[in-house]
Amino acid sequence: MLRWINANSPNQSGRDGETIRMIVLHSTEGNFDGAVEWLCNKDAKASAHYVVGRNGDIAKLVPLTKKAWHVRKSIQFGGTEVNKISVGIEIESYTGAYDYPEDQIKSLARLVHEICEEYEIRAIVAHRDLDPTRRTDPVTFPWDRFWRSMEEPGWQAESSNGAGGADA
Repeated sequence: MLRWINANSPNQSGRDGETIRMIVLHSTEGNFDGAVEWLCNKDAKASAHYVVGRNGDIAKLVPLTKKAWHVRKSIQFGGTEVNKISVGIEIESYTGAYDYPEDQIKSLARLVHEICEEYEIRAIVAHRDLDPTRRTDPVTFPWDRFWRSMEEPGWQAESSNGAGGADA
């Protein structure tokens, strides 16, 4: 069973009245523990709402009611501050590491499905879609497997402190 880890990144701010309208998928370019540690470090000046590990574990770093700092102003949206309208999810992976384990894809799909249902989101994009001149992540992401997993029923999570789910 997957493990929920609640961490608290100081790298967050208000959404300024904006509502969540999209999910942005990223690559950590490092391991799960290192990504969680870095994104919870005030010196990073970056964060994400969640990190999904290769084994399916999920760390929640920023509440969905807050803005995580995961995307610069988007070229694709005319300079819009995407952070105000999005949920950022880091996927433990490395450029050149082409495998995404099944547990990771299933955990990610169930998390994304839950957030999409709660916030009526229909836009799920890669970081590279927002800044194609600077970003390539997530590299070689298995979109077909991800979409198939999104259709599977069931979402059971165990939290390290008893609180699981997207809104916990």
